[in-house]
Amino acid sequence: NSGSMDALRSGIVDGAALTLDEVIRARAAGLSLTVVLAFDASAGADMLLARSSISELSQLKGKRVGLDLKTNAVLLLALALQSQGLDPQQVQLVDLSFDDQLQAWQQQRVDAVITYEPVAGQLLQAGAQRLFDTAMLPNTIVDVLAVRTDVVADPAYETALKSVVAGHFRALRGFRQQPEQYAEEMAPYLKLAP
Repeated sequence: NSGSMDALRSGIVDGAALTLDEVIRARAAGLSLTVVLAFDASAGADMLLARSSISELSQLKGKRVGLDLKTNAVLLLALALQSQGLDPQQVQLVDLSFDDQLQAWQQQRVDAVITYEPVAGQLLQAGAQRLFDTAMLPNTIVDVLAVRTDVVADPAYETALKSVVAGHFRALRGFRQQPEQYAEEMAPYLKLAP
């Protein structure tokens, strides 16, 4: 998501899939975005994983936690730690892009990481422990389509925006009707087994 946010800021793209908290932070920083679609709410997909020697959140005190400091991972970590009476200053934050998480884990540069698939599955297979996830925070991490407000206000883009939203709902209906076929088609893009 941080790459998407950078592309929005620089004008390379006009819209991106983000989380609602990221949109709010971007707007607070002066980037004028409008949410045109709420895709879903994360219900366990975003998670805090730790090495097998760490079985409880309280054991994170003083440990190195990898996360992208420009994304919803900051919120997830803060809420996870807060649930145990801890705060982010009690862990060592390691700014880590999603693309670098697996390598950082393998090189022992982090003790825990805020992640999602496909990295989450790889780390769990390697013995990582799930300490916290968004299933414990219902409707907190909401995935949205955010578009630059000037684009939303421009009548020239109205048809394109309506088409994108309609396409999402067509694909969602198709997935619900033929989940196996859609899973086969999506798996290679997501680097997951169907």
